[in-house]
Amino acid sequence: MNELCELKFYGVSLYHPIGWKIVSTPNSRCSFQEGEIKLENITITSESEISLSLRWATMKNIISEQDYLSELEKTFLLQEKRSKGKDKYKIKDTIEVTNHRDQVYISISEIYANHSILNIFKKSESITMIQGVYFSVKTKRILMAIISSRTTNFDANKLFFIDIVSSLSESLEGI
Repeated sequence: MNELCELKFYGVSLYHPIGWKIVSTPNSRCSFQEGEIKLENITITSESEISLSLRWATMKNIISEQDYLSELEKTFLLQEKRSKGKDKYKIKDTIEVTNHRDQVYISISEIYANHSILNIFKKSESITMIQGVYFSVKTKRILMAIISSRTTNFDANKLFFIDIVSSLSESLEGI
């Protein structure tokens, strides 16, 4: 699972495992200003299934990492409220890494849900998400790489997942 290749799309760059498949999402629109690509590692055992979502959007205003984390916490509280307390959301850790002179902010969150949040999970699950976020001052875009996996699988692959989301960058050569 450790052999990586680069995916570049509208100036968004990320390294991912060669064996992961791009999943078609018919409702997604992709342009330089905004878009989403999903990749999944579908395996024989559902315990090791992994989902990677690569997203980008143009921002009206440049925001800080702390502003973004505050919005994420508000979103989590709203989702818990909507589920009437059945689902739990928690930011467990934040990390800042430097990648090619750029700052990538990483947050690790845990979700306990009693229903399927992602189509690869079928019932009550403890899911861990690692999210890499890059803010581009040059293009005023926010780039996000989000990996979701069962918590047991995440714990076994945490450093590898950090490497993947840390590779998130903006590559504008040829654009």
